[in-house]
Amino acid sequence: MIRRVRTSFILYALLYAVLWAGAGAFLFYEFYQVRFIQEYELHVSTAVILFGVVGSVYAWIEWRLLHRFVTTV
Repeated sequence: MIRRVRTSFILYALLYAVLWAGAGAFLFYEFYQVRFIQEYELHVSTAVILFGVVGSVYAWIEWRLLHRFVTTV
């Protein structure tokens, strides 16, 4: 049971991380012009890593909120 929950959480977090990383790459090229990227020596990998980490944190928070025990008053 624990192994199944852990595996499903890893897949859940990985899905969010990949989707957010893809969004980071898309938004990087959407927001910044080529001249700006070259002038400030920006790299798309930075956006992908940052958005991937944010996606993982978001997945963890959402997982904790969805799978906590609900108590009624």
